[in-house]
Amino acid sequence: MLQKQLAEHDELLKKENLTMAKHNKEDADDNAITEEIKLKLEELQESTEVKTREANENLEKYCSLIVKYHKLEEANEMLKTQVNLLSTQLKQGASDAVSTPLLNSEKSSTEKSKHSGKDRRSDEDSTKLSSKRQRCEDSRKENGEPRSPAPETSLKKKRKCDISQNLQGRDNTDSELDGLPEIVQKGFADIPSVKVSPYILRRTTLH
Repeated sequence: MLQKQLAEHDELLKKENLTMAKHNKEDADDNAITEEIKLKLEELQESTEVKTREANENLEKYCSLIVKYHKLEEANEMLKTQVNLLSTQLKQGASDAVSTPLLNSEKSSTEKSKHSGKDRRSDEDSTKLSSKRQRCEDSRKENGEPRSPAPETSLKKKRKCDISQNLQGRDNTDSELDGLPEIVQKGFADIPSVKVSPYILRRTTLH
């Protein structure tokens, strides 16, 4: 009987040892699993940290690119306005450069016409005076008057010649008014044209 009980007790111990070994093995397996899980968690943490750093760097780069883009847009707008201003200034300068020689040419042409008109009138006046003097000399020669008469007679004849020259000059100016411009004709129209009587002419020449 005792031997039988000892044998049963040994079997129970063996069974307990087997169960304990199983439990130890399971615990070891559980520990290994937990260690693997810890390693995986650490790897995930490291990868997340790396990803967050990369995301932050990319975000900073994106923000800096946005700022640069806005600055470039502002610079582009400023350049456009400057180009528009320069183009308008160049167009205005070109129009001024075209208009100034035209104005200068017009001024020079008007000045030339004025000078030519003045020269022509002075030439005409000089020719008229020379022709009047020649006619006076011719009239003296026809009348048989000497070139150097007495002082009194020369003064009388000079008055007569001057009056006749004035009458002829007035007739000539009346006839010349048709060829002059309207402004000059209006200026001459204000001067009263008085005809000298031949009796007054005779009396002045006699006296």
